[in-house]
Amino acid sequence: MQEMQESKTATPSIQLIDVYKSFGRKNVLHPVNIAIKPHRSTVIIGQSGTGKSVLLKLILGLLKPDHGQILINGLDRAKFAAIQPRTSKLPRFGMLFQGAALFDSLTVWENVVFGLIEGQGMKRADAYPLALVALAQVGLPAEVASLFPSELSGGMQKRVGLARAIATKPDFLFFDEPTTGLDPIMADVINELIRATVSKLQVTSLSITHDMASVRKIADDVAMLHQGQIIWFGTLAEMETSQNPYLQQFIHGRSEGPIQAQIRA
Repeated sequence: MQEMQESKTATPSIQLIDVYKSFGRKNVLHPVNIAIKPHRSTVIIGQSGTGKSVLLKLILGLLKPDHGQILINGLDRAKFAAIQPRTSKLPRFGMLFQGAALFDSLTVWENVVFGLIEGQGMKRADAYPLALVALAQVGLPAEVASLFPSELSGGMQKRVGLARAIATKPDFLFFDEPTTGLDPIMADVINELIRATVSKLQVTSLSITHDMASVRKIADDVAMLHQGQIIWFGTLAEMETSQNPYLQQFIHGRSEGPIQAQIRA
């Protein structure tokens, strides 16, 4: 009971307040308001083109909002640049990109510790054993370390991408369509791995996906983004019983409902 009360009063790990983002005349987010709880796995769902990836890039600082505020652990995202780099005040982010996004010219171990070497100035000799530890955490043997990404299957590349995401010991993990391009069995393996990793590391995670099987496997909380706004937010259990017609149409993949598919001739 005490733990539940603390969860309700805790500062959100990520909070977006009246965040707007446009590209030219196209209003993508208008506005977005959401408060993501600490140490939970939140998944954002919604149609393609509704702004999920833009929202993720805003939180990561790759884009700037036109209006509104983004708070990370209570700190204003817009002020991160003014804080001395590598300070303990700045939260650390880990990201599993869609398609893993590995560097083809680097070996697996070099990919895994790229952030440590290039971002933190760690020596290669010191980084190598940390790469092996990270690979072991995602179920890959040390023999994989010397291979190149082109020598790996899609599922193994995703695991390497996850190893890279956790190698810097992040406070936050972000997942962009983590099961895209994988067969159902390998997708389930990756989902199980994500769930186990988030739980073990006790991080706050944010994912975007269309894959409802993935949502049901990795989510504690679910938010639906529609026409640039969060129209529903709740727990995974609440999602299944919600009477929101937009949410129900999307999670069950129905062609009929309030969401009209954009079909071009």
